[in-house]
Amino acid sequence: MTSLKSFVKPPESASIVMEGLCYAFDEDRNVKWVPVPDGKPGEKMQDFWDYSKKKVLNDKLIKRVKDFKEENIRSIPERCVEKLKAFCKNPLFEKDKVFNASKAAGNLSLWVRAVVNTYEALLVVDPKKK
Repeated sequence: MTSLKSFVKPPESASIVMEGLCYAFDEDRNVKWVPVPDGKPGEKMQDFWDYSKKKVLNDKLIKRVKDFKEENIRSIPERCVEKLKAFCKNPLFEKDKVFNASKAAGNLSLWVRAVVNTYEALLVVDPKKK
């Protein structure tokens, strides 16, 4: 995690993983909007990397990931799950590309995929339980 946090400008694959964590933890609304570099005047984007370095990539992250249970997955807003599903289809989110960027980001990307798969499984299982 320390090596991941040390990136000033992270590889795109690692950056996407951090954005995915923000959506999985439903913290995307807390991420600041900043001007797009080399963008049109007034054009803005959310700075997920800066937010992740300050709020997500800390000594509590591994515990947060381990303690993320089915109840937490069920409570992820659908808009966030849709974003996570899109990440899973993104070529920059492919396992090899993310692991080449950072081993820590690679492992976190596997966790994000597992969250999405579990969410989809719960959509099938929960009605059957009822």
